[in-house]
This record gives sequence, C-alpha cells and structure tokens, in this order.
Amino acid sequence: MTLARPIGLVAILAAEFWLLMLRFSTESLEAAGQQWWADTLWRWKIALPPLAIAMSTAGVLLGGDRLRAELRRAANEIRTPHRAWPYLVGHFAAFAIFAQLTAFLLEGAFATSTVKPLWVGAWLATAGAAAVLWIASLAAPRALFAVAWRARAVVLLIAAVGAMAWVAGLITEGLWDPLRHLTMNLVAALIHVIAPDPVFAPEELLVGTERFSVQILSVCAGYEGIGLVWVFLSAYIVVYRNELRFPQALLLIPIGTLAVWVANALRLVALIMIGTWVSEDIALGGFHSYSGSLLFSGIALALVWTTRRSSYFAATPVGSPQDETAAGGTNLTAAYLAPFLAIVAMQMIAGAVSAGGTDLDILYPGRVLAAGAVLVAFRRAYRDLHWTCSWTAAGIGIGVFALWMALEPAPDAAKQTAFAAALDALGSAGKTAWIAFRIVGAVVTVPISEELAFRGYLHRRLVAADFDLVPFRRFTWAAFVTSSLLFGLMHGRWLAGTLAGMGYALAMYRRGELGDAIAAHAITNALIAIWVLATGHWLLW
Repeated sequence: MTLARPIGLVAILAAEFWLLMLRFSTESLEAAGQQWWADTLWRWKIALPPLAIAMSTAGVLLGGDRLRAELRRAANEIRTPHRAWPYLVGHFAAFAIFAQLTAFLLEGAFATSTVKPLWVGAWLATAGAAAVLWIASLAAPRALFAVAWRARAVVLLIAAVGAMAWVAGLITEGLWDPLRHLTMNLVAALIHVIAPDPVFAPEELLVGTERFSVQILSVCAGYEGIGLVWVFLSAYIVVYRNELRFPQALLLIPIGTLAVWVANALRLVALIMIGTWVSEDIALGGFHSYSGSLLFSGIALALVWTTRRSSYFAATPVGSPQDETAAGGTNLTAAYLAPFLAIVAMQMIAGAVSAGGTDLDILYPGRVLAAGAVLVAFRRAYRDLHWTCSWTAAGIGIGVFALWMALEPAPDAAKQTAFAAALDALGSAGKTAWIAFRIVGAVVTVPISEELAFRGYLHRRLVAADFDLVPFRRFTWAAFVTSSLLFGLMHGRWLAGTLAGMGYALAMYRRGELGDAIAAHAITNALIAIWVLATGHWLLW
C-alpha cells in the first residue's frame, strides 16, 4: 500500500472534523435551557486534550521501538490489496447520520425529548461506526486486525499508562495545599526581580503585577504534573528495567518531581508576564488551559531522552559505539522528519498561546532554535548530501518567488495594521530580535527542514518503502504530484504552495541533488524576506 491512500483518508477525516467544528456549537443548548448538557460537552472538551497528550506521551516513552517493530512485522499484510470503496461509502453514510444526529442533539428537539439516553447512545454509536469504517478503508480489516493483535500488549500498555497518568494528575492537584506557600513565594520572588510593580497577597492566593494578577487555585496550579511524571517515569523504569542501571534509575522519580515543581513555578511566572506585557487573552486562554500538560509531558520526555544517553543511567547509552553497532547507525527516517516535526510542534504550542486580532507569532524564535537543535543532533545523517547550488536552482528559486507574489491575494489592511502594531509593541530590541530570527528561519532552518521532509523523505517514500535507497533524481508522477500538493496544503495557499513544491522538486531532479531544492527554497524565502522588509507587507510572513 502506498502513502497516497492514508494521506487521502487523513485529509477526508480532517475535512470532516473541520466541518463539524464550523457548523456546530453548544450555544443552542444553553439557549434551550439545557445547560447541563452544554456543560458536559464543555468538560469533555477541556479534559480530552490533556488525556490525548498523556496517551501520546506514553506512546513515545513506552511504545516507540517496540511498536515500530510490530508494525514492520505486519507491513506485508497491510500491503495486501483490498477494495476500500465499500468501506469508504459506509463511512460517508455513517458520518452523514452522525452529522444529522449532532444537529438534532445541539439544535433540534433533543432538549424536550423523553428518551435522551437513547439519542446519545445512537449518536455515540454512529460516531464509532464512522471511525471503524474509516479505519477499514486503510487496509483489509483482516490485516489491520493482525497488526492490532500483534501490537495489542504495547497499545494496551500505552493506553493504560496514559490514562493512569491523567488520573494521577487529577489526584495530585491536591498537593497544592501543602506546597502552595513554597511555590507562591518562589513565584513572587521571581516576579519581584522581573517586574517593577509586583503584587503578592498570599492570604488571597494572589500573585502578579499591578497590571495583571491571578488568583491561583488548586485546579489551575499545575500540580497534576507531579502525578503525570510519577506514572510516566515509573512505567518507563519498569518496562525498560533491563536497559537501565540500578539503583541510579530510581533517582529519576525525585529528579522528575523537582523538575516539575520548578517548571510549574516558571510556568506561573510566564503566565503572569504574558498577561502583563503581551495579552490578558493569551494568558487566560490557550496558555492557561494547555501549557501545563504540554510542559509536564515535555519534562518526562526530556528526562527519558537524557537518561537514554547517559552512561550513569543507561546500560548502553544511545550514541555510544556499542549502541551504533547494535542499532545499525542513525535512524534516517527521524533525521529527515524530526526537524520539520520540531517546527510543527512549536507552531502548535504557539497556537495554544495565541489570541485573536493579530497573526504575529511571538514564539517564532522557538521554531528556529528547535529546528536548529534537531539539525545539529542529526548532523551525521546529512554528510552524504551535497550542499551545493546550481544556476538552475537559483533560477527556480527566483521563479517561484515571482509566482508566489503573482498569486498573493490583496493584503487585508486591518490585519496588516494589527500585525505592525503587535510587532512595534515588542519594543525596539524585541522587534529587531524577532525579525532577525524570522530571517534566519526563513532562509536557513525552514528550507532545510521542509525539503528534508517533503523532497528528501516523503517524495522518495512514495516511490519505495526503503526511501533512503531511492535516488533523488528518480521521478514518478504519484510522488511528484502528491508531495507537492501536500506541501501546498501545509502552507495554506494550496495553489501557490503546490506550484512551489513542484518547482523545488524539479530543482532536485535536474542534478539529482537535494541541496539544489534546499537552495531554491532558500532563495525564494530570502527574496520574500527582502520584499517584506522593503514594503512592510508583514502578512507574507
């Protein structure tokens, strides 16, 4: 099975989610006096993202190597040809019924129904049917069942640990009472150093500045992170006990606890500073809601990453001569995809702390630093790439710039003004630093990361499973069109982005060098940066 089918199915699923979110809200339930049902849906909306983050973290911590091994073992069965269209038709039918039931629950006569449990049951059943039929469209159900059966232990472990970590996080929120004075004193001390107008009223649990203060209650104090890290690290120590050194590995628990406590205090300081200097909406919105789960999962992952590379904790540290011999060298898939995924992850975090009214991403420097760190970490994997630039690549880069500008829609004056105002609000030093990072990102880290992912990996992976054996000069229509189209969709402007992706692919074909695609991409972005600085058309960024 090629990647075309799963990519298309994922696009269908994303479109369906987008349509549901665009179409429905709980306001009609509130207007009909069904506040209890609206509140229930709201609670699930708040609870599900942290639960999903916990399970994803458990998957990375515990399932990585083993789950990939099980999937590779079943790869031949998944490739077995099967007729997907009957399942896809069934999926569309189930989704249509689900959408109708959603309309009934949120906008119809559900509020006055006497059999509400039956309607809710039917709603959940059709959602499950649509999901199952969508999965069956990926590959033959028998093959998928074989994959699930072989990986059942790992999948169940991931789900159980993720759920346990989430529940443990809810329980350890109670630690706020014994730790609150110590934490709030640390937060107040840091605020006193950073801000000229600190406010601290411990008896009211109030800390902040005269411009923005928060009352920190147990439910928002962030101490669910201690429970998360306890479960994550305990599960990691048990599962990988044969690869760790004891008793040193047991120190991970107190180290993780201390790291979470310090990180949580810093998170509260960051929240107050964002509310003081940037925006109250950002501080009390996405940052307040989800930054804790992302931060604490990140701490667990960072500890495990460090542990696996430390001879103090690991019996065979990753990157050691023994590990290189056992693993057969660098993971090329990770080397080609990780820089781009680092950028995407930072973009998601920026989205979590964003507020309406401006397109300025104040965390853009984080994208540059994250991608740069990953590129440096995998630098050995890029030694065989020829980092050169031909006149053809330069010409394609200039041509893509001209095409991009020709297809650029008329600028939105209000958004332009809001962007410029937000940029000026950073101050002279902050504005200069942001622009500098934006240029470095556009000309260096973004072209390298995106070309490694789309032309270096995806294009060749669409040709053969062993992508690293596919020459860069190898052309197929499926790889050329699909990788370029996905590149365009990722950039939001699908036509201009798709044509740009095709141009960079042609640069790669010309001499069979990925370096030419990177150079063409960098030249395009450099010209756009010059245009932005010369004209003030900030929305191009």
